[in-house]
Amino acid sequence: MPIFKNSRRTLILVGCMLLTLSAAAFATDEYIDYIEDQEEQREYDRLLPHINITDEDDFITRADKVRTFVNDNSTHNISAEFYKHWGKPDVIVPKMLSYIQKRTDKKVHLECSSRTEMALNLYEALGYRARAVVIHEYAYDYPSHTFLEVQNPDTKKWHAQDPDFNVYWEIIKTGERASAKDLIRLPQDEYHPCIAGQCDWELENAQGMPIQITRPYFGLASIVDYKTGERPLLVNQARFKMDTPQEIEDGTVQTYCEYRAKNCRQDIVVFGENQS
Repeated sequence: MPIFKNSRRTLILVGCMLLTLSAAAFATDEYIDYIEDQEEQREYDRLLPHINITDEDDFITRADKVRTFVNDNSTHNISAEFYKHWGKPDVIVPKMLSYIQKRTDKKVHLECSSRTEMALNLYEALGYRARAVVIHEYAYDYPSHTFLEVQNPDTKKWHAQDPDFNVYWEIIKTGERASAKDLIRLPQDEYHPCIAGQCDWELENAQGMPIQITRPYFGLASIVDYKTGERPLLVNQARFKMDTPQEIEDGTVQTYCEYRAKNCRQDIVVFGENQS
C-alpha cells in the first residue's frame, strides 16, 4: 500500500509539473508576443511626430491626416523589395523616415494590407480603436482588398479609411462618413468615395489608380479586431452569393465559408440591397 500511495503521489506530482511547464510555456509565448507587439508599436511611434497633428485637430482631421500620411509617404508596389520587408516594421519604418527626411527620393514599397497595418498602428498610438476590414468580390478566387475603420471616441461611430487609395466614403444623403457596415448594407448609389473633399466613383488616387475598381468588392466584408478577437462577417446577399461556390485558384469549387472558414466562425450579418 505505501508503494501504491507513493506511486500515485509521484504521478500527481509529475502531472502537476507537466501542467505547470505547459502553463509556463504558454505564458512565455504570450510574453514574447507582447514584447514583439511593443517593439513593433515603438517603431510606428517614430512616425507620429511627422504626421503634423495638432491639439486643435478634431477626430476627423486626425483620422484623415493619418490616412493621407501613409499614402503620401509610401507607394503601392508589390515588388521583390516589398517581399523582403513585408511584415517587418523595423525595416519599413526606417525606409519611410529616410524618404520623409529627404535622405532618399525613393518611397517604401507597400500594398493595401501593409498600408492598412501601418495606419491601424498609428491610430492606436493616438489612442483610437481601429480594426482591419477585408472586402471580397464574388468572382473567381474571391479577390480581396484591405482597408480599415477607426472609431470616433465621442460618437462611437466607425469611419472607414483606405490608406491604399487614400479615400474615405461619404453617405450622400446625410454627408456623414460611412462605416464598413454602411458600405456593405447600403445600395452603392447612396455613398461615394472621397479624396481631399472631392467625392466621385470616377476619381483616381495620386498613383493614377481608379477607385472604381474597388466597387465590385463591396458585397462582403470580414472585419478583424485584433484587440478584442472579434471577427464579424457582413454580407449583402444581393451582391455576394454566400451559398453558391466559385472556382478558386487550385481548381476546386468552394463557397466563401469553405474558402475562408476562419472568417465565418463568429457573427454573420446578412443584408439585402434595400435593407437598412
